[in-house]
Amino acid sequence: MGNHWFVIRFEVPSDLSDTASRIAAGRAAVNGVYNRDALDWMGGVARVAPLLPSRWLQWSFRLFAASHDFVISNMPGPRTTLQVAGTDVDQVYGIAPTLGAAVTATTVSYRDTCHVLLNVDPAVVDDTAFFRTACAAGCSR
Repeated sequence: MGNHWFVIRFEVPSDLSDTASRIAAGRAAVNGVYNRDALDWMGGVARVAPLLPSRWLQWSFRLFAASHDFVISNMPGPRTTLQVAGTDVDQVYGIAPTLGAAVTATTVSYRDTCHVLLNVDPAVVDDTAFFRTACAAGCSR
């Protein structure tokens, strides 16, 4: 199995008023550009990465990520309950660095629930308080 990276670019309208329409537009955009058999270019990068200077690799990946406003990482998790030191785990969140993108979203599914963590780069999003309020308002619709 392992990691399989897809890089897709798409636009979604920002003027849709209700959550269902925004989700449908996002899903349609992804379905329009997503190809399950796309080249796993990150697998190739992973094979040659140990041969490259780490500073160059870090610089090029940051440059790539910074060219995107929004980056999302999806990590499918288990449907069964995990335990740590004999205690059931209630929720699982993934934390990804912003890497220069305005917003990096990390989603982790766990026991049929998708947990989402947003990491916002304050150097790009200068009014993080407004962003937080807008996200909360969007989730409550």
